[in-house]
Amino acid sequence: MVVEEQMLKMAESRMAYDAAIGFYQKSMSMIRLAAKKPGQA
Repeated sequence: MVVEEQMLKMAESRMAYDAAIGFYQKSMSMIRLAAKKPGQA
């Protein structure tokens, strides 16, 4: 059925989106951590 296929595609893209956002946030926090001067952490 077409509706089920659309729902599946939406769920897949949603998961990919969430994974990308999580990866982005993780890398940004690592960059912020690395950008701090020693002794300020």
